[in-house]
Amino acid sequence: MKLSERARQTYIERFSELSEAKRFHFATRLKNFQGTSDFDNYLQDHIPANNLAEILSNNDYSKVNFYENRKEFFEKYDRLYALEAALFRVNHLKNEYGIDIREELTKLYPKEDIYALCDKLLKDEPALKELSTYAVNVLCLSEQLYPRESDIVERLCDFVLNDCASEGQTMVYFATHIILCSTSFYTQSVPEKYQAKFRVMLAKCEEHVLKNFATMSLDVKLEYLVCIQLIDADTALEDAIREECEDCMSPEGYLLDWRRPARLNNLEGAEHRNALFVMSGI
Repeated sequence: MKLSERARQTYIERFSELSEAKRFHFATRLKNFQGTSDFDNYLQDHIPANNLAEILSNNDYSKVNFYENRKEFFEKYDRLYALEAALFRVNHLKNEYGIDIREELTKLYPKEDIYALCDKLLKDEPALKELSTYAVNVLCLSEQLYPRESDIVERLCDFVLNDCASEGQTMVYFATHIILCSTSFYTQSVPEKYQAKFRVMLAKCEEHVLKNFATMSLDVKLEYLVCIQLIDADTALEDAIREECEDCMSPEGYLLDWRRPARLNNLEGAEHRNALFVMSGI
């Protein structure tokens, strides 16, 4: 049995022990990436609430990774953290259940304000570097849900390829989230028009992973492998990442990572890493 299959079984067997947010994340990721029907009953019975006002009122970003580096930019874009969560809720309801609440969000957060935030953020290289996935998610989801005559994905790819993004882990996460966003988080194929740039971008990511292998988290390495699968590319790093996963498998049957804090090395906290592990198939 592959180690990733063991992790899959662990999370299925202990699914009820996860929080609602983690259950939804694990179920939708595997359903959309692997086409599994294992979670059909759960997803039919657990439609996320249409509580956009509540989501937008929660702007507590104090527990984000790299908080000290990002604090000034979350303060500068003071509604970005809450907006990201709201956009994800709108996207999930639309793609998973065919429930369209885009207009309801713009009643609470006007479309013009979303556009203004995105336009300002796109011109702010230091903010893009530090906010990384938060910036990418807001920019790309805004474009998908409220499209304009602009190609955000193309511009973000150029940001990476022109060496504007941060080095190491933050750069790789920035790049992989561009790819994931282009698929609306696994609900559609990678658009053909981006394939060539994504390949170049992932080759650049491979260099960063190799250079920073000892310090880069497994979450990032596994997300990189998932993106390699999404564009059907090759990588020289799969064996090395598999070997590290073998060393990091817990007796309880899920993947740990000594680089991450203790709160991210239990069943609940490690769900993101293990979902990517299962999707990687290694």
